[in-house]
Amino acid sequence: MKLILPLILGVILGYYLNLEIGIEWVWGLWLLMFVLAVSFSNTKLSFRLFFGSLSLLFFFVLGVMLIAINKSENNRHYFAGLSGANKNFYQLRLIDAPVLKTNAIQCYVSIEKVNDERCYGEAIVYLAKNNKAHGLRYGDVIATYNSFDKIASNKNPNTFDYGAYLALQNIYHQGYLNENTWRKIGNDGNVLYESLLTVQARFKNELISHGLNGKNYEVASALLLGDKTGLEFETRNSFAIAGAMHVLAVSGLHVGIVMLIVSFLFRPIKKTRNGKWIYAILVVLVIWFYALLTGMSPSVMRSALMFSFVVIGKEFERSTSVYQSIIISAFILILIDPFVIFHVGFQLSYLAVFGIVYIQPKIYNLWYTDYWLVDKIWQITSVSIAAQLATFPLGLYYFHQFPNYFLIANLIVIPLAFVILFVGILFFAFSWIPIINSFFYYLLDLALSILNNAVNWIEGLPFAALKGVNFPFYWLVGAYVIILLFISAFVRKKKRLLFAGLAMSIGLLLYQFVQKNELDARNTLIVYSLKKAVGLDIFHGTKNFFVFNQSLLDDQGEIDYQIKPNWIYKRNTDQPAKTVLLEDHYPVLYFGHQKLFYLDSEMIDRVLEEGFPNTDIVYLNDFKFIPNEILERIEANKSDVILGNQIAYGSKHYIVSKLKSNAIHDLKNDGAFQLDFE
Repeated sequence: MKLILPLILGVILGYYLNLEIGIEWVWGLWLLMFVLAVSFSNTKLSFRLFFGSLSLLFFFVLGVMLIAINKSENNRHYFAGLSGANKNFYQLRLIDAPVLKTNAIQCYVSIEKVNDERCYGEAIVYLAKNNKAHGLRYGDVIATYNSFDKIASNKNPNTFDYGAYLALQNIYHQGYLNENTWRKIGNDGNVLYESLLTVQARFKNELISHGLNGKNYEVASALLLGDKTGLEFETRNSFAIAGAMHVLAVSGLHVGIVMLIVSFLFRPIKKTRNGKWIYAILVVLVIWFYALLTGMSPSVMRSALMFSFVVIGKEFERSTSVYQSIIISAFILILIDPFVIFHVGFQLSYLAVFGIVYIQPKIYNLWYTDYWLVDKIWQITSVSIAAQLATFPLGLYYFHQFPNYFLIANLIVIPLAFVILFVGILFFAFSWIPIINSFFYYLLDLALSILNNAVNWIEGLPFAALKGVNFPFYWLVGAYVIILLFISAFVRKKKRLLFAGLAMSIGLLLYQFVQKNELDARNTLIVYSLKKAVGLDIFHGTKNFFVFNQSLLDDQGEIDYQIKPNWIYKRNTDQPAKTVLLEDHYPVLYFGHQKLFYLDSEMIDRVLEEGFPNTDIVYLNDFKFIPNEILERIEANKSDVILGNQIAYGSKHYIVSKLKSNAIHDLKNDGAFQLDFE
């Protein structure tokens, strides 16, 4: 633990401070440590302290070096750095199966050549939907002359920054390819991974051919095969509200269940000659086959490594510490890909394991019962409490909601997950025997129906989830400090640690009170930068007047991802105080002592007939051509101008050239417009 913390710190600081340390520093420190270890075999306390400090520095430097080496933009062969000013030829290879989105097909690609020069880097490509694109598969190599754009940061306040998120996955560019701008030139995929995708596709077809559909198919694909691409929003939302989302994300729970199942099935092998070796190898192979089949997410890789150590240690009578297994698995994952520590799944997974391994026994030992069934219920309950205690601050920080009935959910979904995995394995294993296969399908469909109905029931309970929670980063850090202080006070029986935790809690609450008072005293106009719609907020403290057009009403995704996070931040709820449809309101909006006038192409005739109002701000949107008379009036009024995302490029250039003396804010390039007012 002492060595992995500086490694993680080195990765984080190396990324955010863009530190660059060459491998010679690592070799130099390692050599110095080796010389000291050999030279001073009879160690003294002062040497131990010095050597320990040097070890911490070594792992910190190693973390910085790992991120510097692996960060694509630092590589001199990064494809974006090799692209010239003229038209460039790119050769791309699909590094995963294409994902069908609402408006396009999304592909993660490796850029292999730029103008016949070998290069390095990954990107996201969106392909227009057509038969040609639908025929693509993992490993396909395509050629294109299309350009790649830097993934922009989010343009709206307090929202999820997709560009920053992808940068933490080491992806910085994206491209959009129409049917005629690319062609397939071959396939160069990894044979093993391609075979696993083929097996996964075969298992999916097996489910479909038996008639599995709807929510049952969505959950089966996610739970059994790790494929969450087919999950509808309603299904995700139901499981999230019920506190059962971890069942859909293949993780340590699933790997542990698979290990228990195969350990039971292969147990007779241990009685044969060299049975222990064969048994251990088979169990480990099945664990890794399942990990590969379900996509090798960080949580699955961690679990596969950890359970592999446990199986081998147990069979060959070696005392395998769970803590050692956890730390070694994390260390290996970071060495392979230092960006893994930025994955939400990695963070939640390791925190959940810490809660289960360290906190759960202390909770479980608080109460004892002689009844087997009651004891098992208490065991699952204590596991749920421990895992939730370790992960809830991170969940609130990322997802802004808390499932109030997580204890009830886990008592139902964990046993059902065991049943579904067990029956699912038997269903796939006996796919070649129709009668037995059909029997297991019936059991699988029944278990999935019970699971979905249970989740729907929990979701429908009153106050099923605490939604719209504003949980900033300082609360995240503070919450974990408080949790650690309270746990330490409980374990070590130290009152001063308890008082320190209480003092920290009071300090955070006071700081939150000050922040809320600042928000209450602030009035702000916000015009959001949206792709194809209009949305703006007039905030009077924490109460808002939300104005939007019909296009936004038809696009719930824009509201959820571009606007609601700001409501959560300012109001601590994901709902506005008051809403007004723009089409039902004459588009002159009053905020404080100022006025905003919204104008689009459909309103030109009315404005020319009734006269142009004298306003402080004019919001222009959805124009291919705008009359000079309108621009002259705007200039005469000396109004500030907001240019919407739906103005054609030519019109935008023309407006800017005509209104040189006006303050102009372009929503597409400059992001959301924000103005404080009295």
